Amino acid sequence: MSKPSKLSELKFSFVKLPKEEQEQFRRFANICQIMSNKPKPPKFCPHCRSVHFVKNGIKCGSQRYLCRFCNKSFTAESKTILYGSQKERLVWHYYVFCFLRKLSLRETARMCEISLPTAFAWRHKLLYCLKNMFDQQELQGIVQADEMYFSRNNKGQRWPDIKKFYKRTCTPEQDSEQRAEYEKRQKALQIQPPKSTRGISDDKFCLTFAVDQNRKLHATISNRGNPSSAELKNALQGKIKENATLVTDSKAAYNKVALDFHFEHIKIPPKQHKQAGYTLSLVNNAHRHFRTFIEDHLMGVATKYLPNYIVYFQLTYCQDDLDEKQKEIFDFIDKTYFRVKIKEISKRPLYPTFD
Repeated sequence: MSKPSKLSELKFSFVKLPKEEQEQFRRFANICQIMSNKPKPPKFCPHCRSVHFVKNGIKCGSQRYLCRFCNKSFTAESKTILYGSQKERLVWHYYVFCFLRKLSLRETARMCEISLPTAFAWRHKLLYCLKNMFDQQELQGIVQADEMYFSRNNKGQRWPDIKKFYKRTCTPEQDSEQRAEYEKRQKALQIQPPKSTRGISDDKFCLTFAVDQNRKLHATISNRGNPSSAELKNALQGKIKENATLVTDSKAAYNKVALDFHFEHIKIPPKQHKQAGYTLSLVNNAHRHFRTFIEDHLMGVATKYLPNYIVYFQLTYCQDDLDEKQKEIFDFIDKTYFRVKIKEISKRPLYPTFD
C-alpha cells in the first residue's frame, strides 16, 4: 500500500484545524504570494551611501552590485541580519510568522526545518535588530509609569566546578597556581555565586515601564535595586513627549523627573488605587502580562537576554494585525543596516552594567 503524499497529509491536517486557524493560514498564504522571495533593489551603496552603482552579475542566486564611488561590491542584503544566511528568504518569512505568534523554539524549528540552536540564534539576531524600531517611539498624553523587579537569573550558564578544575595530584605550588587561575577566570567571566536575598537589593534588576493611553509601551532596565531620580530620568529621557501628564505612585524619585521634564505630575497616594480619576491600571496590566510572558510562557530567561525579551514583549503586547506587523518587520529589516554575530550573542556579559 503506497504512502499518502505530503499534499494529501497537509489537506487532511488543514481540514482538522479550527475555522479561525484556517483563516489565519489563508491570510498568511496570501501574504507569501504578495511578498516576493527576492529582496527589493537597494537605493544606495551600504558602504558609502552613494547612489551611483551598477549591476555586477549574479552569485549564489543573488544579484550583486558594484559601487562606482567606492568600488565595492554588495547585494541588497549586505550589512543586514539576512546577509550570509544559508537559508532562503522565504524561511525567514516562516520564522517571523512563528515569532510573532510566540511559538516555542522547538515548534518553530520544526515548522521552519531548521535546527534548535539556529532558531535560538535567529530569535536574538532579530531582537537585536528590532531594538532600533522602538528608539524613535514617543509616548504622549496621559502616561502611567511604574517599576517592577526581577531577580538575577543565570539560566544556561555553566558554572566552573572547583573540584573538577583542580587536579587531585599536584604540588602545593601547582595548587596555588591553579587557584589563582580559577579566581582569574571567575573575575573575567564576572561570575558571582548565586545568592537569594529578600526585599529590594542589588540582586534585583529594576525594570521601568511607561504606558500611555494608546497602550504604547516603553520598558527598559534602569538599574539594580531601588532606582534614584537620575536613573529614572535616564530611563524615560526622550521617550515621552512634552506637555504630557505623568501618573505614578508616591515614590519621591518621580518628583524630580516630572519637574525636570516639565510634566504635570499626578501621584497616587499609598494604599489607594485612584487619585482625581487617574489610576495605574494600564502599567499594572503590562507588569502582569510581562511577568506571565517571562515566567510562564518562556519558563524564565537569563538576565543577559532580558533586554532582548523586553523588545519581544513590546512587539507582541498590543494585539494588532499580525500579518501587517510581519510585513512591517521585513521592511524594517531590509532598510536597517545592522549585523550581529552569533558569538557576540553567547558571550554577552551575565549582568548589564550601569554607569
